[in-house]
Amino acid sequence: MSTILVFEQMMVILLLMLVGALTQKIKKIDQSQQQLLSWLVVNVFNPALSISSVLSNDAPGNLTYIAYTFWIAILMYGSFILLGKIVTRWIKDPYESIIWQCMINFPNVGFIGIPVVRGLLGSEYVIYVACFGLVFNVLFYTYGLSLIKDRDHSYKQIFNIGTLSSVCALVLFLFNIRLPYVCAQTLNYLGEVSIALPLMITGMTLAQEKDLKKMLLDGKMYGFTFAKMVIFPLIAGLFMILAHVPQDLQVVSLLMFGMPVANLPLIVLSEKGWPTKLCSESIILTTLLSVVTIPLVFMIYDCLL
Repeated sequence: MSTILVFEQMMVILLLMLVGALTQKIKKIDQSQQQLLSWLVVNVFNPALSISSVLSNDAPGNLTYIAYTFWIAILMYGSFILLGKIVTRWIKDPYESIIWQCMINFPNVGFIGIPVVRGLLGSEYVIYVACFGLVFNVLFYTYGLSLIKDRDHSYKQIFNIGTLSSVCALVLFLFNIRLPYVCAQTLNYLGEVSIALPLMITGMTLAQEKDLKKMLLDGKMYGFTFAKMVIFPLIAGLFMILAHVPQDLQVVSLLMFGMPVANLPLIVLSEKGWPTKLCSESIILTTLLSVVTIPLVFMIYDCLL
C-alpha cells in the first residue's frame, strides 16, 4: 500500500477529529450528549457497518482468510498480554500495574479501527476488523474483567451487540447470504454514520482535556506509544511476511496492531472508582499520535517488502 495514500487518509482522520474538537469548543455538544453519541456508535452504527460491509461484497466468503485473521488476532492479543505482564513486573502500585496492562492489551480495533480500515481499504475489509473485534470482546469480558477484579461481572456480557453483530456478519459472509434490499440499504445508511462520527467524538474528548500541554510533554507516554504502535506492529509485520500471510491481510493486521488504546477499559475502570487519569491520557495521546505512527509503520513496512 502506498505510504502517501496512508498519510492522506490519516490527514482526513485528523481533520475529522478537529471538526469534533471545534464542535466541543463552541459548546454545541455537552458531556451527556457525547456519551449518547458514543453509545449510538458502539450499539447501532458500528454493528450496522460490520453487517453491511459483507452485503456489499459479491464474492463468496473466503474461509482461509477468516481463519488467518482469527489466528493473527489471537496471537496479537496473546502477545499483548505477555508484553503487558513483562512490562508491569517492576510497577509496585497494583492499580497502576493493571491500568498499564489494560492500555497494552486492548487496542481500539472497533471505534477507531473500523473507520481507518474502511477509509484505507474499503468496506469489504471491515469483516476482518469484525474478527478482531470478536476476539477483543471475548477477551475483555473474560480476562479483562478478571484483571480489573470485577467480581460482579457475568460472562453473559460477552454476548453484547458487538459480538453478536460480528458473528452475524461472519455467517452472512461465509455462506454468501443476501438480505432483502430494504434491510440491506437500511444497514448501509446506518453504517455510513460510523465512518466520521467516532472520529469526531475522539476530537470532542481531546478538546475536553484540561491539562493538554502537560500531557503532550509526557516523555514516558511517547515511549509507550512508540513501542506499542510502531515497534510492535513492525515486528508483527516481519513475522507475517516470513509466514507468507496474504498481503491484504497483512495490511489489515498491521492497522490493528497499530491502533491506539481502547476506550472500554476506561469506562469500566471509571465505573469501579479507579484512578483513570493515566488511561484517559493514553487514549487521547495515542489516538492523536496514530496520525503519525500509522503512516510511519507503513513507510517502513514498504521498505521491508
